[in-house]
Amino acid sequence: MLISKKYISLLLVSGLLFSCQDDETLNLKDFPNNQPSFTIDGNESSSNVDLQAVYLQDRSLKLDGEIRRTYTFTIQPSPEDAVVTFTPICTNIPADKVELSATEVVIPAGSTETSVTVGLKEDDFSFAAATLPETIYELGVVANVSGYKMEQTAYEAKVVIKKEAFSILASVEGPNQNSASFERTAEGNKILNSAPITYSFKVKFDKPSDYDVKVNLAYEGIPEAYLKDITVSPSEVVIPAGQLESQQITWSMKDDFVLSTEDAAVFDFKVKPTFESEEENLSLSEEKGTVKLRTSKSIKNISFIEGDEGFPSFSVLDRAGWEVTDLQNFGWGANGNVLLDDNDSNSLTHSYNDYLGTFIVDMKEEHDLKGIEFKYRFNFNSYYATRYISVSTSTDRDAWVNHGDVAGLPNQQFHYVQFVKPVKARYVKIGIKGYHRAYSMLTSIKMFE
Repeated sequence: MLISKKYISLLLVSGLLFSCQDDETLNLKDFPNNQPSFTIDGNESSSNVDLQAVYLQDRSLKLDGEIRRTYTFTIQPSPEDAVVTFTPICTNIPADKVELSATEVVIPAGSTETSVTVGLKEDDFSFAAATLPETIYELGVVANVSGYKMEQTAYEAKVVIKKEAFSILASVEGPNQNSASFERTAEGNKILNSAPITYSFKVKFDKPSDYDVKVNLAYEGIPEAYLKDITVSPSEVVIPAGQLESQQITWSMKDDFVLSTEDAAVFDFKVKPTFESEEENLSLSEEKGTVKLRTSKSIKNISFIEGDEGFPSFSVLDRAGWEVTDLQNFGWGANGNVLLDDNDSNSLTHSYNDYLGTFIVDMKEEHDLKGIEFKYRFNFNSYYATRYISVSTSTDRDAWVNHGDVAGLPNQQFHYVQFVKPVKARYVKIGIKGYHRAYSMLTSIKMFE
């Protein structure tokens, strides 16, 4: 048979009180001091429960737990009744919003515990949403107990609510994770593909503002002289009070800045929104608050020389020891070194009309290059020439300079490509594509300085 702890305690106390003879005087001077405890149901290991309160998109608050709690006050069995008084803890909470199930409770002699429930009326914590700064709220109870040898100490247990500061986080939303890349090719002081650099995006809020917010744009990396080349449509962007996003913003810039350097270059620009508003709690996301725009400039440093004369004033380089490596899209078993043996019966064949075939010529040492000669196989009264050639060079095989391309090449035995400005290089990367017959057949390549 099971006997409750409370019943056993009562028997012990009763035995203590009544085991003496009728003529004996009760002496409890050695009865130990009582040491109460105060816990929160569901969290018996601690007298505090921590909660977080965060703002939702509609500016209401969401709690990650219950505020209303039952608190259990426990004592050791006592030979006398114990009286417990409860006083609410309501830090930063109006007292008239607090509900307390009891203010005074008697624990009968021999009993060990009582409980009290503390909460908010209608469990309504919405009043806290109007307080915008970060705020700590406490709701709980203080217990004071009187009785035989009870420690005269106030015992407390509470729920501690940390409410985040109200803030509106602005971010940019655009294609390709708020970034775009553009390519421009320059030939002298002329940009060959001179379309405006443009990008469209929106500015979004995670919560609505109580005020209209005007959106302006700030820039990083754009020289002041070229700010005049920027246009923004619409010219004025306002996110009305209560709205979460702007209309689509289209940012455009002329590409004249590409000509600010004669060399190949990479230009990195950043576009960031700034705000004008009475809203004091608006901030820009560090991760998603920037548009990143990259423009890569290559130099059109090659031109096609028509005719069969070639480069009479240039010197042809000795190709002894050279290698042709890194063949791509030439088919299995292709050997690039046939371009160096002066045997017109051997050729490097490219039969992928829509895919660029590439190879690298390693000249083993640096030279000041001025031109390149391409020779094609002659068969059946026609040539097997390519229609397209691209050229890049490097001194270390790591950093490459793209010198551009020539397209629409005629079907003839030789193609001559000249560098507009001489190029210092050890490695020359050649790309060919397209053909006049079933394929192209390159028999020789020569470099001139």
